[in-house]
Formats: sequence, C-alpha cells, structure tokens
Amino acid sequence: MSSYQEVLMRLFSAGEDACLAIWRRPNSRNATTATWQCIRQMRRHKGPITSLCLHPSSRIAFTLSEDKTLRVWNLMRGRQAYTTRLKSLNAEGASAIDITGHFLLISWPYDRLDVVDLNQNKDKPVLSAKFSTSFSVPPVVFHEDEEHLYLLIGFGNKIKAFRCPIAATMANASKLEPLGESRLPGKRLKFLKVLPWPAQLVSSQPDLYGGRRRLVTLVTTDIDGSYVRGYAVDLETSTDISSPDALRPVFAYDIRDIRLTRIDTVWASTGLDKDELQSADVDMEEEEDDGTSEEEVDKDDESV
Repeated sequence: MSSYQEVLMRLFSAGEDACLAIWRRPNSRNATTATWQCIRQMRRHKGPITSLCLHPSSRIAFTLSEDKTLRVWNLMRGRQAYTTRLKSLNAEGASAIDITGHFLLISWPYDRLDVVDLNQNKDKPVLSAKFSTSFSVPPVVFHEDEEHLYLLIGFGNKIKAFRCPIAATMANASKLEPLGESRLPGKRLKFLKVLPWPAQLVSSQPDLYGGRRRLVTLVTTDIDGSYVRGYAVDLETSTDISSPDALRPVFAYDIRDIRLTRIDTVWASTGLDKDELQSADVDMEEEEDDGTSEEEVDKDDESV
C-alpha cells in the first residue's frame, strides 16, 4: 500500500515487511522508479502493516498492523509518536483505518465500523455500526463538521452515503442515517478515496467547492477490466447522493483486461507550507531506537 504527497514529491509505503518507508522522487520529469531514494525506514511494528493513512495536515501518519497495534508517526521528526493496542479500543481484528480532523474511522474486513474521537480520553467509540452486507472497499470519511460526520461506503458496485450526528447534545447522536446510494460501472468497487477541493478553488468559488463538496475517486472492476472514475460529490446542495446534482462525473479512464488492485490519488499541488515541510526533511535511513520499550510506549500513550 502507499500514499503519495506531491508537494514534497514523497511516497509513503508499508506492507508485509512491517516497515513504514518514506521515498523521495527526484525533481525531474524524466525520473523513473529506479531513481527514487528511500530516505527513511521506521520499523516498530512486529507484523505486516494492513492499513496506512495520512492526517489532513500531512504531518502525522497512522498505521494498523497484524501485530494488533495502531501506531501514530510524527512525519516531521521521522519517528513513532505513540502506539496503542487495538484491544484497548475494542478493535481487535480491524483491517483498515481512515482519518479526518480528529476522528479515526476503524473498519473490519466485512461489515463493521467504529468511529473514535481522538480528542476524548475514552475507549468507547462515538459510533459503532454493523451492516448486513459486506463492504467491497473500506469505508472512508467524506466530511466532518461540528454536528455530523459523513461517510462513504462501497457495497458491490454501489456507493452509499451515511451521516452520523456527533454532537453530544443531539438526541439522535451516534445513529447512522442513510443518505442514498448510486450505482457505478463494473461489478465491484476496489478503491475509494475522498479529496477536498484545493484551497484556492474553495476560497474563489465557495458555492461550487466549499462546504460538503469533495472530489471522490474510485475504481471498479469486472471481467473486462477496470474503470477509474472521478466524481464531484455535493452533499451541501442535496444530502441524497442518488440525486443527479449530488454526483457529477469529472473524469473517466477505462483499462481493458487488467484488474487494478491498488492505486492512490492526490492533487498535483496543495495548500501546504512547502518550505516549512521541506525543512523537516529526514536524512537517516533507519529510525533510531530511543531506548523506550514497547511496554513503556503503550503505558505512556493509553489516552490515544
């Protein structure tokens, strides 16, 4: 698995070797994969890494592993920030994660998801839901505001939207409300990602790109190949994703006779402070051992 940050020309990779690695791409249009340089390897997990996601700030990464831990990484320093055992979150067996401002979405391989508020020192999730139909791709966070958390989930070749009230004062808090569904080309969803519109577009045309509006990229497959699609999803004008105004095609790319298993999507440019992040560059290949044992780290970070 991987996640790519274009503004810094970095690739984050993780997988069976239990290593979270950061790669630097040369600043050249003629660069090939052979010229990529691994600038950091962080090996704190004791088993294969099953899920990797970046915080919207791009300063923190989260990883989930078969060693039954969730680890948070400080990308500015190139080292682990803290770890917690999945058992403490009642999340044993979880296979995927997604992150928003301060909510962590944890999902299981087939039909369960939990939402954890990272700002609260509580083991109990703000939302726990179980579905009668299996996921075809892990659920993702679409939008977060003061009162609701919006989620997108793939079932077969359908994308469904849900809303969860998260304000503690709301009577129906922690209940998942369906917001419609839309059928996609192909037989089964294989990839789903939500991208906020670039800040310059939001500031210049808030009525088109602000609020609950995002670019959603996805991949579906069938016996004939793969279908890469981009949709402008607008849950601000209408909270029903099946509405024609809520799901508008942006791009389409069909790949015949090949079933894609993994891709990633990013904007070519973001609103991040490039100079600030580049100043935090890491030159060492391996994370240094600070002498802290696994037990000590877990104890110090029980509040995660």
